[in-house]
Amino acid sequence: MNSPLMWSSLVLILPMLIVGTVFWLSARTRRGVFFGISVPLDFPDSPRGRSVARRYRIGVVALLVAALLAALPPFLDALPWLPVTAMTLLVAGCILFWQLARKSVAPEAVPAPLERQASLTPAQSSTGWLTLLAAALLPLAATGAYIVFHRAELPGRIPIHYAVNGLPDRWVSSAGASVFTGLGAGVAVVLLLFGSALFLRVTPVAERQRALAILLPTLAALAWIISGVFCAFTMLEIQQPLHTRYISLIAAGQLVLIFAILLWMLRRLITGLGRKAYDSTPDAAWFAGGLFYFNRADAAVIVPKRLGWGWTFNFARPAAWTYLLMVLVFIAVLVTLVNLGS
Repeated sequence: MNSPLMWSSLVLILPMLIVGTVFWLSARTRRGVFFGISVPLDFPDSPRGRSVARRYRIGVVALLVAALLAALPPFLDALPWLPVTAMTLLVAGCILFWQLARKSVAPEAVPAPLERQASLTPAQSSTGWLTLLAAALLPLAATGAYIVFHRAELPGRIPIHYAVNGLPDRWVSSAGASVFTGLGAGVAVVLLLFGSALFLRVTPVAERQRALAILLPTLAALAWIISGVFCAFTMLEIQQPLHTRYISLIAAGQLVLIFAILLWMLRRLITGLGRKAYDSTPDAAWFAGGLFYFNRADAAVIVPKRLGWGWTFNFARPAAWTYLLMVLVFIAVLVTLVNLGS
């Protein structure tokens, strides 16, 4: 059992823990909403409500334990495809358990109050977070400038992609533009996060002030983590012979930081919801078992989720589809440029 393999195992385990934690907590996202259904406020604490939640959580924990075992170094070494399969089955299984629990709760559904108190008008106090997010481009630009002025000192070949075990599986010549592939990908991701923050600032969002107070700091923190990781990878590759232990350590550190940010966001999402009942959206507008929201009568483009914590799109609003299409095009262009560069 080697060190890079252990770090790679950690990189795989952390996302599994995030998925398991989110699903375990998703039974009750706020008062009056139980498995995505509006129910009497006292039902989740009734014997039947606790029984449904207990069965659901036992299933989620069983799936999570199985997935974590598949990501341990012995399995990762012998069957490198197994953790990805286990993650897929974890998500699919948790959604299945959610739908079964939702079916059990459905007979208890009640009409919920639909009054929305939060303003849907654009916020005017997010400039500081947008500036901080945009500043995450500066380390990437500085690293790019370092490469330009020290190109003659670079090794002949540098890696730009790594397998799940931390070993490089794609190399490029340092003499061409491909040396900037990693930094270019970092710039693209930061720009995507900045564009998402701008979209949140100008589009109608339910519970706007609360949403921006949570999402903008999260996007800014993620932008700086991603910028730092891409810079660290690039400097490590061009400054010394490749050591897979460092590569795996950086990747694991990135996942740990992202995990910490998501836990902070989850704590902020949960805080204050104990007093607020229901979510101002009608049950009839939620489709696919509470996964998708479609309501032409709702002016909000972004609304609170029913499965999990946070917000999702109102797919009846053209702005939601426009944003998603732009993201897909952005990702397609990024993948194409990376492949061309290698």
